[in-house]
Amino acid sequence: MRSQVEENECVQPDRRLRAIYVGIWFTVLLIAAFLRFGFLSEQSLWSDEIQTIEIARGSLSEIALTAAQTNIQPPLFFWLVRAMAAFGSNEFNIRLPSAIAGLLTVPLVWAIAAQMTSRFTSIIVMLIIAISPFHIWYSQEARGYALLLFFLTASVACLLAWWRGVKQARLGYLISTVLALYTHILALPFLAVHLVMAYFLSRQPPCSSPSINALTFHRFIQTLAAALLFLIPALVILFRHSYVLYLLPPFSLVLEGPAKVSMLMIAAGVLYSLYALVAGFSLGPSSRELHTVMGFGDLAAYVTPQVVIFWIVLGILLLRGVVVAYHQRVMRITVLGWLVLLLVLSVGGAFWAEAVLYPRFLIAATPPVCLLLGLGIASQPTLSRKLLALIAFMTATALPLQNALSDLRYAKEDMRSAEQYLSSVAAEGDIVIVSTGYMTNVLTYYCDRSRACKADLIPYPADHRWTNAEQISKDVPNLIARRTRVWLLLSRTFHSDPQGLLLEYFRSNNVIHVRGSWSGITLYEVKQKPG
Repeated sequence: MRSQVEENECVQPDRRLRAIYVGIWFTVLLIAAFLRFGFLSEQSLWSDEIQTIEIARGSLSEIALTAAQTNIQPPLFFWLVRAMAAFGSNEFNIRLPSAIAGLLTVPLVWAIAAQMTSRFTSIIVMLIIAISPFHIWYSQEARGYALLLFFLTASVACLLAWWRGVKQARLGYLISTVLALYTHILALPFLAVHLVMAYFLSRQPPCSSPSINALTFHRFIQTLAAALLFLIPALVILFRHSYVLYLLPPFSLVLEGPAKVSMLMIAAGVLYSLYALVAGFSLGPSSRELHTVMGFGDLAAYVTPQVVIFWIVLGILLLRGVVVAYHQRVMRITVLGWLVLLLVLSVGGAFWAEAVLYPRFLIAATPPVCLLLGLGIASQPTLSRKLLALIAFMTATALPLQNALSDLRYAKEDMRSAEQYLSSVAAEGDIVIVSTGYMTNVLTYYCDRSRACKADLIPYPADHRWTNAEQISKDVPNLIARRTRVWLLLSRTFHSDPQGLLLEYFRSNNVIHVRGSWSGITLYEVKQKPG
């Protein structure tokens, strides 16, 4: 009787600990949901998101063709956006697939960590990705990166479960891999990560007598071949309607941008991409400010004490996490292999193709970075030092999160507010000259949605090129002739007029007044000089 009582007393604390753990798990998930859904429609749509809307307007077959022609992408994400747009083409609905995928990625990363580490470590890893500024940014953008990461993370989780002999894990791996391949072209180079993981995991079974369902490299190759067979229809469309050379060599799969740029620009793009992977886009220089940086002297102005403290804290935790992962074979294969191979493909690809590497192409590296940070915190020798490391991490991460939510320097261009102002003051016969051609598409979208803006919208220059003073003096008089009023909207001029020639022309030949200034946008009213 006494032993039964003692046994019950042992079971009760274990149940209480399990209940506390479950409570913390759901609290972290709620935090992740709040950070992704709470501000989903806070910012205006930007040019890439408008392109998503334009692609998603057709039928399913038309979307597949247009996605291949204009974005060189498979169609799955655009199909989901089309389904959401049926309930209204607003910011919340258009971004909803990304937000849902971003939220579901959080417990998936926990599941990967839970298969390799302790309960404490896995919940820390879950918290880290829940508040990751980089991951939150792409969970609130109407592009396919968050959905791609969800399927890639699911494929790794299924691969680990398959290695442990879990039934149906092989099918789960097949399904998640096929869906990733139909979401974004970046899933193709990620198959190299799968190959390396599967090869080394299959050489080290989790127990002495593996089950009949356990992972073998032969079975993995068969499953991967089946996934690629499912991709054939999408590949036919991509190769038929896109530049085949874009897919070759394999390194170019993770790149875009101007070809043959300088080595200094390539190195800068690589460094900033690695920076953003950890800090997001709301610490130090904003993405707009980076386009105006002329040298390392300009960058030095952004090295504030907060930035230094952030990198000291996270650098120490990352290095400690790398050391811990290296000494554990499964984590060395999974976590370090995942991260290192992606960095080799992306950074090596940037220098191979002489093209700029953009941060979004490192989205698949988010989970291993979170795992390393979690290991760096959880591997502290005492509970007090674990808590101290966690507090230091939370404090350091609070700054970019706060900036992302409150500092307009880091917000997307607020074309929505510009359209609302123009709709209230611009009349029929007015002309709005938009300084960067592709930003006209954003303003046109909001004008079409409100049906209140009566002015004519003119992109200048019309294509993706820079202005020059001689061409401006020829074009502008013809554009503004016989117009009631002229408005000049400047946005992202680093892609069209970095020297400010258009504004200089109007200042020399007209009277201009600032009528509105929003995030990344300035609106001028242009009037004739008296006399």
